Amino acid sequence: MQDLLSQDEIDALLHGVGGGEIETAPELPPPEPDSFDTDPRIDEVDATSSLADALIPGFTTFHPMGARLAQECVRMTGSDFRSLIFPVQYRVPTYDRWLLHDADLAPAYRWHRQFLQHLQARTPAPQWLLKSPAHLWHLDDLATEYPDAIVIQTHRDPLKVISSVSALSAHLRRMASDDPDLTEISADYAEDIFLGLQRGMDARARGVIAPERIVDVHFSDFVADPIATIRQIYVAMGRHLDEGTEGRMRAFLAQNPGDGGGGGTRYRFADTGLDASALRARAEEYQAFSGVRSEPVV
Repeated sequence: MQDLLSQDEIDALLHGVGGGEIETAPELPPPEPDSFDTDPRIDEVDATSSLADALIPGFTTFHPMGARLAQECVRMTGSDFRSLIFPVQYRVPTYDRWLLHDADLAPAYRWHRQFLQHLQARTPAPQWLLKSPAHLWHLDDLATEYPDAIVIQTHRDPLKVISSVSALSAHLRRMASDDPDLTEISADYAEDIFLGLQRGMDARARGVIAPERIVDVHFSDFVADPIATIRQIYVAMGRHLDEGTEGRMRAFLAQNPGDGGGGGTRYRFADTGLDASALRARAEEYQAFSGVRSEPVV
């Protein structure tokens, strides 16, 4: 690693892994209207993001990174030290259990709001579009801080989710460790993901977020036709997808085609060391709830 990058470069990449996008790192001072598109930090973050492929060849093919691209807001709550960004990047099982079972996330969501207020202090934003699967474990705290939030939840076969996220974590941990253990990571994520799915179903059953404020999306539909799926989301939200916005989306997809979800090429369930039959039984309730079909696991 040292032959490829300096320690400062490695540290910078680890700090902003998953994007390091301009709105979350470096976030001080807040963006100015006159230099919103020319701020020198844009080039700095792009340069740092480009280092990812030096450590993980091909990483940005399936996980594009850049100053102008979306960043998961686990980067924000990371500043409060209550964030899934840490167990994803590092082997910290005790922290992971504390975060998901014992930690009070209310302060993290208060900080989350303050972070957004800071970012829009000089360039007001009428509405924020945020992304992170981490909210699923803490919908009560999310709804308390943002009672008017609209939640778009993507649904996929949990066995595929486990193998996908486990492979991603193993990739990311390679930047801080020489020997990430995929089977150990997978066993941990199997428990964490089923916990999140159960909490999500429970929160919805209790009406934590009003049904009309939840938009359900199937991952398979999005992979098959992303624009049609996005258009359906707009309709569900009472909005219109204009031609200019759709054109920019199509241009981005043409430049970043991804790998169709990666199953069978970037990750395999067989590599997790998990019992597919046992997990399939655990997934039945969620699959019935979400209408998600089982995908082939190999």
